[in-house]
Amino acid sequence: PPKCRRLNGKQNAKKLYIEKKAVKARVAKQSADVFLTSYGTFRCSVAALSVPNAFGGMLLDEAQQIKNHTTQISRAVKEVAEHVGPIRISLSGTPVENKLLDLHSQFEYILPGYLASSKADFQRSFGRPVTNSVRRSVRGQAAAARAAAEGTATTGQDHAGLASQESLRRLVKPFLMRRLKTDPEIAADLPEKIEQDQECELTDTQKRIYKAIQEKCLEDTLKVDSFQRRG
Repeated sequence: PPKCRRLNGKQNAKKLYIEKKAVKARVAKQSADVFLTSYGTFRCSVAALSVPNAFGGMLLDEAQQIKNHTTQISRAVKEVAEHVGPIRISLSGTPVENKLLDLHSQFEYILPGYLASSKADFQRSFGRPVTNSVRRSVRGQAAAARAAAEGTATTGQDHAGLASQESLRRLVKPFLMRRLKTDPEIAADLPEKIEQDQECELTDTQKRIYKAIQEKCLEDTLKVDSFQRRG
């Protein structure tokens, strides 16, 4: 069976320095078939791990850790990836956590330039059009509900944004694997779901804040409706 070595850092600065030297020695000696480490230790061991052709491939678990192009971890991963073999694997259950640009950073590790040649290009081609399209869709649903109630017409769809959304979907589809709890391949291995409803009473402070937000939202909605009727 393949040998596996775990590389882990230490809290003490002196020990961490010694550990980094040990990492470099182990990589140089090829003392294991698989090296397993954390993102924190990886970030501190870029020089030791950036040995040309020392690794045939690289696998990231929880790859959303590199969603931000500018973080030290993201830069470290991409720097080391330039020195490893052709195999790059990215595993994440939440590839997009905050914004669509999260996806671009992870693809820059897997296939640099595949989605776009730069962050700015990605934002221009996908980020802004898709985000704006989603926002318009949400507003459009609310407008459609009001129009249906009032018997008036609504504006058309954002065709450019929808086209960008569909284009991005086609590009990433070959790389995504979605599993449902109803899939026959995994359903037999899942335990029975246990549902427990627990009602939590708001504190007096939470109730006051909640009521204030409700009143503010109602006030804003009435202002918008009044303005639209005048217009």
